[in-house]
Amino acid sequence: ALYESLDKAPSGVQEALKSSNFTPKGAIQVFEAENPEEFYKTYVQTGEVLTITNPMTVKKELGKTGGKYENTAYQIDFGMAYVTETVVNNVPKIEPKKDVVIDHLSKESLDGKELKLNQTFNYKLVGSLIPKDRSEQLFEYKFSDDYDETHDEYQGIYQVFATVDFETSDGQKFKAGDELTKYTSQVVDKNKGKVGISFDNTFLKSILETSEFQAEVYLQMTRIQAGTVENTYRHTVNGVEVVSNTVVTHTPEEVKPEQPKKEEPKHEEPKEEVSKVELPNTGMSSSNNLALLGMAMGTIALALSMRKKKE
Repeated sequence: ALYESLDKAPSGVQEALKSSNFTPKGAIQVFEAENPEEFYKTYVQTGEVLTITNPMTVKKELGKTGGKYENTAYQIDFGMAYVTETVVNNVPKIEPKKDVVIDHLSKESLDGKELKLNQTFNYKLVGSLIPKDRSEQLFEYKFSDDYDETHDEYQGIYQVFATVDFETSDGQKFKAGDELTKYTSQVVDKNKGKVGISFDNTFLKSILETSEFQAEVYLQMTRIQAGTVENTYRHTVNGVEVVSNTVVTHTPEEVKPEQPKKEEPKHEEPKEEVSKVELPNTGMSSSNNLALLGMAMGTIALALSMRKKKE
């Protein structure tokens, strides 16, 4: 049974703990035998050692802020209380980060900068750092990106890399920068602009708790439309989901070269032609024609003069 505090617990539990000067913090979970007599004969008299496994789930609030919580157990035998050692559980703060880069080799951030139309680039999704000596086994490490499908085109091309050194239970040793894509799977909905990248559950459980773990994902995109584009992703670790920062990029409209204007043909008024009277062509030049004309007129004048003398 679960009780909010010691004051809410059964009187026998309160008395036993108080008599031993034990003051538990927070809620109390009590395990007790339904049949004390039968329990005594079966387990106490035979010296049987009992182990209680009590699964717990870290609250989402603590997963978002990070921190630690302590746990102490008490055993009550015949009215006497005994205390165990206190176990400290470390809970990592889930801090996903997002960026925009050309590719996984590029160190220059394009967040807040300009991308050209039809340019290929990558959204960089950095997962949370999971510390060693954590409170629970790692079983979920997921990236969920809801990209703007009207401005960005995704063809399912992605890569995953380790950002820290770590070791798995089968003896494999991974270094920061090693590619981990083959240990992941993706689900894509191009119509809604959604992509999910998840690590295989078996692989995550094989990571030693004495090793820290962190990975980053690169989603290859192509800018297909001009405008200002914002992008955020969601990171899930063991059921706790946290939203990353938002990145912003801008793509200007493509400048089209001006087409030369076509010149319209000019409309000219028809010119009036002046008709010319041409003299008959005698095969001589104009000067010869004038000389012959003068001689003819002289002959005519001479003939008239001779006629008058005869009369």
